[in-house]
Amino acid sequence: MIRARLLLVTGSAFFMASVPAFSAGEAVVTQLQGEVVVLSSPQAASHEGVPLGQSRAKFEGMHYLARKAKVGERVELPGCVRTMPNARARLVYPNGDQ
Repeated sequence: MIRARLLLVTGSAFFMASVPAFSAGEAVVTQLQGEVVVLSSPQAASHEGVPLGQSRAKFEGMHYLARKAKVGERVELPGCVRTMPNARARLVYPNGDQ
């Protein structure tokens, strides 16, 4: 079975979660506690012309657009989810994986 990865960043620790490919790119945020950020649209160079109010972040040499996570939001690969200290997020895939 082909597997895909979604990076979960929690506080100062980083976790790479491996998920079945048929559920890749379809994770939905179902619960949030504390400050949780979704990093999306990775690029090798900095995002130019980013709309006012849109944050940017650099992680492992890639530049991402950053936004506060919301319940019901889809997190697509190759996105990342970052939880700040004492924060939590639950991501659920169509096959029930969490």
